[in-house]
Amino acid sequence: MSVNVEATVADAPSEVIYFDKSFICLQNNETAYQWGYDDASTLAPTTITGEINQDYLISNPQTGTNNYWVKVSDNGCIQKTYYTNPSGAAMRTNATVVTVYPNPANGNINIAINTTDPGSMQVELSNMLGQKLYTAVVVNNAVQLNVSTYPSGLYLINCYRDGAKISSTTFFKN
Repeated sequence: MSVNVEATVADAPSEVIYFDKSFICLQNNETAYQWGYDDASTLAPTTITGEINQDYLISNPQTGTNNYWVKVSDNGCIQKTYYTNPSGAAMRTNATVVTVYPNPANGNINIAINTTDPGSMQVELSNMLGQKLYTAVVVNNAVQLNVSTYPSGLYLINCYRDGAKISSTTFFKN
């Protein structure tokens, strides 16, 4: 009896993270992906039909009742990897939303920040080259800014809470 040993091997175990309303498999060189979940109490598996990409968009995952996973295939090997909440971290499904209006604008713009998280906030206005043009402290989840002196173009607004960036959006200056 002879045994053939091939040089192909399975990839290192993949890792699954949750970011910006999506589960993401950090392995990006697989030949196939399939997303699913196991019921946390019965362990009954469910394959999610049509979810065969590297990421799985779900804005409100039920991590208390479902254990989400991805099966990856490469070189004939199949591996199933579960999403695991980082130790000491809680799943955040309520993101901070920054709205700019009017958009496009010529004069004043209003920046409204919808959040339930406490903390000191500020917004920064930057051009598309990343040059910071203006910084304002947020009062009552809102800021008004006069953009009439800026040239026409696309601008970036970053929102920070206690020094950490929590959201970004753009607006167009006519």
